[in-house]
Amino acid sequence: MKTILSKFSLLALSLFVISFSSLSSCKKDKDDNPGTQQENLQGNWTLQSFKIDGVEAMGLVISASEMEFDSDSQFSWSITYTDNTGETVTGNYELNVSESKIIFKSADGEQLVFDFVQDGNIITLSGSLDEGNVVLKARRS
Repeated sequence: MKTILSKFSLLALSLFVISFSSLSSCKKDKDDNPGTQQENLQGNWTLQSFKIDGVEAMGLVISASEMEFDSDSQFSWSITYTDNTGETVTGNYELNVSESKIIFKSADGEQLVFDFVQDGNIITLSGSLDEGNVVLKARRS
């Protein structure tokens, strides 16, 4: 009986040491080369919030909105309204990292400038649109 208890204690101690060392080695390595802000922006983004003058328009006027940014500084922004109409704007975009701004230049020559913040898979754009102040929040799709 004493041998079984000592083997059990030895086994428990061994399992504890193994599990403790494996837990401490699970530290996430930091990416030494996270890429440029423009590279991190590339891809599809689904708008989660679209506030106009502080009023949430998602679900009220806008049913869905998506943005796509590619590696050639091209963008596509589609908006679907709750009345099942929609529009898509395409053109070029430019990131001004030092001023935290993104500039959209549509194919028809219109230019929009937004303050730009990216936190991982969330972007926030704020500025003026159609004479109203807007705040857009999007999540990477």
